[in-house]
Amino acid sequence: MKKLFGGLKITYIQIVIFAVIAGAVTGLVLLVPFPENTSFQNIGICFEAWIIFAMIIIMNAEKPAEAGVKTFLFFLISQPIVYLVQVPFCWLHWQIFSYYPQWFVLTLLTLPGGWVVWHVKKDNMLSVFILSIVTTLLSTEGVFHLSTCIQKFPRQIISTTVCFGAVVFFVQTFIRKPRNRVLVYGLTAACTLLLWILSKV
Repeated sequence: MKKLFGGLKITYIQIVIFAVIAGAVTGLVLLVPFPENTSFQNIGICFEAWIIFAMIIIMNAEKPAEAGVKTFLFFLISQPIVYLVQVPFCWLHWQIFSYYPQWFVLTLLTLPGGWVVWHVKKDNMLSVFILSIVTTLLSTEGVFHLSTCIQKFPRQIISTTVCFGAVVFFVQTFIRKPRNRVLVYGLTAACTLLLWILSKV
């Protein structure tokens, strides 16, 4: 697993192939009538899988600019394919692309985002702050899935486990100093709690 997040040489051609496969699989998954509120639908409606995909690309880049460009390229290709695969089968047909603009905005943000997140590799205070943003996003998704899991167990148990597992894995893998690990966990917990409180107001 550690090699997957920093031990691979991923070429631009492989990024394109990865994007096409990820987009096509996601589109096909969304066509399958899975039971509502299950983990199997989440790749098409939640962020955790895409955050993990982005981290794989970023952590295997040699330079921050490369991380930004490759992450942007991945999302630029994969997201339209998600919708394109569904066009022949969805009752909305081409109108399904009305959901794409929000993902296009997120795609644009991956260009500077990939550049910034690459600096997690340095394992300093800046790394702590940057990784805390990533882990907060994952933890927030995890809390959302956990609430569903508690109410309708065992639905969302896979996604809940993936989100919180990814938080622990990223911290233990990318942050080597014990003090910095504690800081990331603390910032993640505090920010997640704050976002949860704000969502209830």
